[in-house]
Amino acid sequence: AGDGAGVGGGQASGSADAADDRPSPSDPTGLPRLASPPLLDAPPLSSASLAVPDRLVSSVPDRLVLSARQAAHANARLGHVMASEREAHRTALALAGRRLSYLSADVNARLLFIAQPPRHASPGNRAWAALLLPHQPSGTPTHWLSSESGDTLAFEAAREGVPPEALRMVVGRVVAVAGPVHVAPADTGRGCTTANPYNLSAGETYCVVHAEVVLAHRWAGL
Repeated sequence: AGDGAGVGGGQASGSADAADDRPSPSDPTGLPRLASPPLLDAPPLSSASLAVPDRLVSSVPDRLVLSARQAAHANARLGHVMASEREAHRTALALAGRRLSYLSADVNARLLFIAQPPRHASPGNRAWAALLLPHQPSGTPTHWLSSESGDTLAFEAAREGVPPEALRMVVGRVVAVAGPVHVAPADTGRGCTTANPYNLSAGETYCVVHAEVVLAHRWAGL
């Protein structure tokens, strides 16, 4: 009987364990529950291990102030350098805008145009040529002011109250240059024509300059 009781008790215990391993009706996964591992007891942290030395704490504000001052000084120096560079750039642009070119007729270059003898212009008009090097072997200029720019010059002179015949030189900012054009022998000996508008000699070349002209006295006041 005792053995039977023991066997019965063992079966009952095994049945209880199996019942514990079976999923509960409320468990949606249907998996058996696993026993949680025991928690390890970690030693508590002492206040001494968390403490920061007072000298480090007290030096942080000083270091922040020093870093801020250094950054402010660096920014001030950088701003001064950039302002100086901007001023130098503006000065260079202003000087470039006032500087006359005597070697090239690039776009935006300022050229000095000189009034030419009447034989280089049609009746009632004036011819203007830029003072540029090199010139023709005969000494004749190579770059001539276009007729459209000449008309604008006459209009500006009239508006300023300056007689056109009193003008001797003007300054022009180059807008465009056409040419060079070669003068053929058949285009000479007939004065100023469409093929030879400046009455040049055979074999000579010329360029037509379209420019924004400014009277000399106004240019000097710029």
